[in-house]
Amino acid sequence: QTRNIGTSAMKSLYMKSLGRYLTTSFREREPFEWFQNFSGIKKLVFSNVNKGDKVLYVGCGTSRVPEKMEKNGYKEIACIDFAEECITQMKEKYATHSALTCKL
Repeated sequence: QTRNIGTSAMKSLYMKSLGRYLTTSFREREPFEWFQNFSGIKKLVFSNVNKGDKVLYVGCGTSRVPEKMEKNGYKEIACIDFAEECITQMKEKYATHSALTCKL
């Protein structure tokens, strides 16, 4: 017998599974860029984001982009991700960086 658990339940299950995968795959790993490193998006960032703007970096993983943005004068960068290991690493790495906050 097939049971329909619904779309929202499937999404929830998928996100939990993906979160577990990302949590384990980022242990003992160097920072990783899913999309581009900062040099690849620098022109786009500089032309669209003012240095006084609040920046929300969704799906930050263990990216170095927030660090590079801070070095280029951005003062308020919030990094979020649903992979606990990534946020743990980011919090440890950027503990002394006043411009960066990292949340699960």
